[in-house]
Amino acid sequence: SKLLFVLALSLFVWGDEPVFNGCSTYSCGSLNPPNTDPNNFNCAQYIPAKDTYTFDTCPNLSHGQMCDISTISSADTQPMKCEMPTLQNQAPGEPCTFNDQCHSSKCMYGKCQGSAVGTACNSQLDCDADSYCPKSSNKCTALPATGAACGIDSECGTNDVCINSKCIRKFTMEDGASLDVHVITACKSGWVKKTVNGASTTYNCAKGPSLKSWQGINSPIRVAKGSMCNYVNSDGDDITEQSICGVSSTDKAFCKVFPGNLESQLETIQNYYQLGVICHVSAGPFCRAALATYPDQYYKAYVAYTLYGNYQGVIEAPSCVQEASPDVKYFDALNYIKAQENAASAKTTMTIGSIVLLLAIAVVLFVMKLMNTYQLTSSKQPNNLFGIDLLP
Repeated sequence: SKLLFVLALSLFVWGDEPVFNGCSTYSCGSLNPPNTDPNNFNCAQYIPAKDTYTFDTCPNLSHGQMCDISTISSADTQPMKCEMPTLQNQAPGEPCTFNDQCHSSKCMYGKCQGSAVGTACNSQLDCDADSYCPKSSNKCTALPATGAACGIDSECGTNDVCINSKCIRKFTMEDGASLDVHVITACKSGWVKKTVNGASTTYNCAKGPSLKSWQGINSPIRVAKGSMCNYVNSDGDDITEQSICGVSSTDKAFCKVFPGNLESQLETIQNYYQLGVICHVSAGPFCRAALATYPDQYYKAYVAYTLYGNYQGVIEAPSCVQEASPDVKYFDALNYIKAQENAASAKTTMTIGSIVLLLAIAVVLFVMKLMNTYQLTSSKQPNNLFGIDLLP
């Protein structure tokens, strides 16, 4: 009887707690009463009773206000606040307005300045984007060219990676090529096959696994949380991988997307790296200099790279989440691409319309000319036009 009493008590205490078997959901909603001060605005909060993350769009979004959800978790149920981002410790070449925004404390012409080749340095951030700070000399040293000798990746800049002691352009090594380290960004396929044979381990570029029943980027495969997904690997063997939760309004999990399903995206990334834009190693390959020089290629490559690295985090994110996402640049890039496509489509429509109009005008002028010709000759050939008898 005591056991039954304990069981009954436990059901009374814990019986009303919700049990969730699916993934956490993401939704748009109101987290603030009317007329809330924009400087004290709640933008995101985890709701345990629903196992959902709710987002409320920051009121001054257009002025730079943002909701940084990169650290949000179910362990913190307090709402996050909208905030104005502060630039600090920016790398050489990155945008700035004031000196204290730069690591070097030097802001000129809207860009953070670094030290030139030959200048003493303590870290990579001390040097300009076209150089690095080797520990052997602690002097800013020019980045080696593609194919030159190297010891670590930072010596090769942002476009290359140090493989087999040489700077290799990213996403260029063919299938079958051997690597001394496991670095997927070295391979054109975006994938490395690891083979363990006793005490030895080898790495080779190979075609990435492909998700079965794949219908394209905009058709993610959704399954129950914890379900297994079916793939084919580079050897043609069937394999399975566990699904993962993403960012979505439903509690379903995503089947992971591997490089075998992203060939067109990988080609876009390959083309971007071939441009050879010099970005500071701490700023990564998608720096301001790249955006200013090659905006179209920059945005297309950024979208492709995000899909390659974080497909489940962006593909179905609700609009309010997009504005607060750590991958907000992905959604900005998508909007840019769509705007360019719409402009191109409108231009094509206008061009076709202009051609049709010109053809119509040409036809009218041609007919008028024929009628004038007929009127001039009607006294000589009153009953004939273009060889056709008008009267019996």
